[in-house]
Amino acid sequence: MTAKQMFNKAIILLGYTDSTGNAQLTERMRSRAYAAINQVYADLHYALNPKKEFVPIEDWEDKIDLPERILIEVAPYGVASFLAMTEGDGEQSQIFASLFNSKRALLTSVSEIKDTIPAVGDAQ
Repeated sequence: MTAKQMFNKAIILLGYTDSTGNAQLTERMRSRAYAAINQVYADLHYALNPKKEFVPIEDWEDKIDLPERILIEVAPYGVASFLAMTEGDGEQSQIFASLFNSKRALLTSVSEIKDTIPAVGDAQ
């Protein structure tokens, strides 16, 4: 998915479109979109690949290198939250932040639980 596609998904979620589905956006919002997309992209990137270097998007046609399911089911909610916040739309920002955080939490589940109770004789 490209940065532009991610931006469009977030705008549609927010309902910032006219009756035909076209976004009615100012250049100000478009310029802030890169920051919103990169913030969510970095957050998800490091949640999935903590040791891999992050390369931010710099152009609308740049590909976001995350699994397709994450791009469809998680990332748009985070981008929508940040965009709503920049527009002063606190109610929608809060709703989408809550959805994003719930969905993001599923990515960072623990796959192995270690015994952390010390054995007799471990204390010195």
